[in-house]
Amino acid sequence: MAEIKKTKTVKAKKEPVKSLPTNVIAKNLTDWEKKQFTDYLLKKETRIARLVKHFSEDSVLLTASIEKFEKHTAYKVVLKLAIPSETIIADESAHAITKGLDDTTDRLIAQLKKHMDKLKKK
Repeated sequence: MAEIKKTKTVKAKKEPVKSLPTNVIAKNLTDWEKKQFTDYLLKKETRIARLVKHFSEDSVLLTASIEKFEKHTAYKVVLKLAIPSETIIADESAHAITKGLDDTTDRLIAQLKKHMDKLKKK
């Protein structure tokens, strides 16, 4: 009979992603809404931090601002990422804090990837 050897796959250890220096600006939000925004932002921040890990920590700054519009019960989320070569801004409006932050993060990451590709080509 033929012997079947089992091989063990070794997963590469992931380096912990450094957290980004972040400023949070909230306008017309309750304390609960602000806490929800900052907690959810911490989860999303790691996606951005992975893409800017080769920049020095003191040269990158993420500014997250959120404004609540009472009349339409909507939120406007703006993410501004300052890196040495450019400042990238993404904004989105939504009726839920998490939806607005998700969409804005996706836009920021798309713009950041596009910018990084331009830098690699130079």
